Amino acid sequence: MTQSTLFRHIIIPALSLGLAGNFLLQNAQTAGLNLFLLFAILSGGALWILRQAQGRIRGEAAGWIGSALLLTTTGFLFRDTPALQGMAFVAAAAAFAFVTLRGGADWLSEGRILAPLEAVAGTIFHTAMGPIPRLTGPLFRGAVVAFPILIVFGALLSEADPIFAMRMQAFAGALIPTALVDHLILTTVLTWLAIGYLSGLLRGTAFFTRFTPWLPRPRIGAPEVNLVLGLVSVLFLGFVAVQLQVFVGGAAVVQNTPGLTYAAYAREGFGQLVVAIALILPLLLTGAWFVQHDASETTTAGLRQAQIFRYLGGLQVVLLLLMAASAIARVRIYHEAFGATEMRFYATIFLAWLMLMSLWLGITILRGEWQRFLPPMLVSAFAVVAGLMLVNPQAIVVRDQLGRGDRMDVAYVASLSADAIPTLSEAFPSLAPELQDALRSAWLERWGEAGPDARAWHSWNWAESRGRRLLAELRNP
Repeated sequence: MTQSTLFRHIIIPALSLGLAGNFLLQNAQTAGLNLFLLFAILSGGALWILRQAQGRIRGEAAGWIGSALLLTTTGFLFRDTPALQGMAFVAAAAAFAFVTLRGGADWLSEGRILAPLEAVAGTIFHTAMGPIPRLTGPLFRGAVVAFPILIVFGALLSEADPIFAMRMQAFAGALIPTALVDHLILTTVLTWLAIGYLSGLLRGTAFFTRFTPWLPRPRIGAPEVNLVLGLVSVLFLGFVAVQLQVFVGGAAVVQNTPGLTYAAYAREGFGQLVVAIALILPLLLTGAWFVQHDASETTTAGLRQAQIFRYLGGLQVVLLLLMAASAIARVRIYHEAFGATEMRFYATIFLAWLMLMSLWLGITILRGEWQRFLPPMLVSAFAVVAGLMLVNPQAIVVRDQLGRGDRMDVAYVASLSADAIPTLSEAFPSLAPELQDALRSAWLERWGEAGPDARAWHSWNWAESRGRRLLAELRNP
């Protein structure tokens, strides 16, 4: 079956997704069943295209699409936390991008570090282009050239003659009724994007490798990378030295610093530390890539520089672990003073994952075993997101806040999503009367008097429906 014939098969699932998306997303205020159904339709279209092109579905492609469906099912149907839904969307979108890299063929075992980036970038490019790469006939080229010209001359003539302008508006209104404009725009945009994605899936989106042989060798080699890592290591060593001083001296070291409290020290430094630690891993990966592609790697000097990079990389891993320990110590200080929050919980999990990946980088890439690094990294990232969906972080945060008794942050707890309500409802009878009244007042302001069916059916979410039902019982005991 030719590529042009296969392209005709794309139109049906793409148009189906466009029409369904218009129906499910039009006037939808929240995410729920609608986004799950859209991902399910996209999954069906992708699997159908792969079956038409290859005659079978390969294991990796089925795994990525199955992971995306599992995450969207949990995230959009059974969780109401915006952070979890955002993670589910990003992870599912990444999974669909990974499928397109080789047109549904396996690639993960090759272990190319840039492959995930290439898959995402290529998918974004193909999706945005829509059907343009395919529609190259004279009719399409003529329409593309004529459209901006007609817009310019139409605007000029409308400004020149008000009667002509009114006739043009009437003609446009007769051609496309005003009530249908929003539906037509949304359907067209979604269909365009679906055609682009499925076309990329059909052809593959691995375009980095097509141009790499013709690109000049990077001028940055092992000596430059080692200089960068050496300077960064000096900076980090100074930071770790200060952290050890605070660890030994305790709160007194911080309190003796003018204008700084221990709580502020813990709170203000945690976010910056997480960002700094998160940047170390891509820095090491980028440096390792340049060292691997250094043209002088096979010479004696090149081998020596590669060995220096391994030592500096190992030092960076050790410093990262020490900095992560400092960040975790800071969040524990703040947790003892103010209790758990959802964002601090996510940041701690993210730190733990970064620590594990840094150790794995030291075991694999710094020892020259590139192929072993990528598969566990991607699998563990998806596993972390899936694990967060299952454990329900807001329930953990609520249990911690409930353990604080009268010090519970009522305003914060009441601001959480419906995922927190079941845990709160179980403990509600044992709370002090003033806490019960404060929660009822905050819930009334947050959720109103609406019942469990406040959402439209296409935005239905099990967690919110259950939460509203529990709230109704608590308001009317």
